[in-house]
Amino acid sequence: MPAIVRASSRPAAAVSLLLLIGAVSLWVLRPLTGRADDTVTDPYLGQPAAIDAGEQIYREHCIICHGRAGGRGPDLFAVTLTDEEFLDTVLHGRPGTVMPAFSTTLSRDDIWKVRAFVKATPKGL
Repeated sequence: MPAIVRASSRPAAAVSLLLLIGAVSLWVLRPLTGRADDTVTDPYLGQPAAIDAGEQIYREHCIICHGRAGGRGPDLFAVTLTDEEFLDTVLHGRPGTVMPAFSTTLSRDDIWKVRAFVKATPKGL
């Protein structure tokens, strides 16, 4: 009798495993769906301390190319990237341009602080 219980529990275990894999897949792929309710936004917007930190990070890592209002790179104070596009561009760089990936140099929090600074300074430095 115990063999029958084990045999009948295998399909249930397989179904549970498939459901778990499906749930994890949906969670992982959720950012790729493009639904408006899943948009990524900068958690530091409007926070003075984060904006000040973002300015320091900008001066250390970004100003060399992007200047006070554009330079070798585009004017970040005038670009119309979404928060998510900004994060992705800074993390992964921009293929075909000189924009490098900063994923090993800056944390996501640092990048968000730069974004908060840029958005709080629409006319540039």
